[in-house]
Amino acid sequence: MVRLLLFYFVISFSIGISKSTAQSIKTSTTELSQIQLDSSLLPYFETLMPYFPELNEVYINVKQRKQMIPLTTTPSIGNVFRKKQNWKYTIAISTESLKFLNPITVKNLSDSSKIGVLGHELSHVSDFHTHGRGYMIKVFFGHISSKYLDRFEFETDHIAIKHGLGKYLYAWSTETSEKIKQNKFKKQGKERYMLPSTIVLYMKKYPEIYLN
Repeated sequence: MVRLLLFYFVISFSIGISKSTAQSIKTSTTELSQIQLDSSLLPYFETLMPYFPELNEVYINVKQRKQMIPLTTTPSIGNVFRKKQNWKYTIAISTESLKFLNPITVKNLSDSSKIGVLGHELSHVSDFHTHGRGYMIKVFFGHISSKYLDRFEFETDHIAIKHGLGKYLYAWSTETSEKIKQNKFKKQGKERYMLPSTIVLYMKKYPEIYLN
C-alpha cells in the first residue's frame, strides 16, 4: 500500500475514499511518540511496537473511518519530496465495511486477532520503509495485477511471521477463515493471505523465534 500523484489516487480508490469518523490523538508513551491513534487502540500498538524496532521513529497516523476494505496501509504522497527519515504512513481501519466483510473488521475481532491483523499492517509499513521510492512505484503498478497482489499480501504475512507475530497472525487467519470462509480467496493454489496451515509451516522455518 512514496508514490506519484497517480499512485495516491489508485490506492485511495482501493481503500474507499471517505472522511475519518474518529479523531486521532497523539500518544505520550516513548515507543509510540510518532504514532497518532485513538486511545482505544493504544493497548494493541503497545503490544506490537516492540516487534518493530525499525519503526520507533517512523510517523504513522492510524485512522478509523468507513471504507470498503477492513484495513489498509498507504505511504503519504509527500514522501516523494521528503527525506526518508521524515516519511509518513497512514493505517486506515474500517468502522463499517461491505456486509460480508463486517464480521472481520477490527472492532469485531478477538484481541489476539486484532494484534495479528494490525501486525500485518505494520509489516506493510516496515516493508515500505526498508525499501526506496522505486519500490513504492513498483507496488503502484503491481496493484493492476491480481497475481501481484496475491504475492504482495502473502509476503507481508511472511514479514509479520519473521517479526515474531506468527501466533497472532494464526489467530487472525483462523478467525477470519471461520467467519467468511477465507478459502474462497484461495484461487488456483494461490493464497493472498496465508491460511492457518500455511502460517504454521512458515513458523517452523524460524525455530529461533518459535521454540514451541
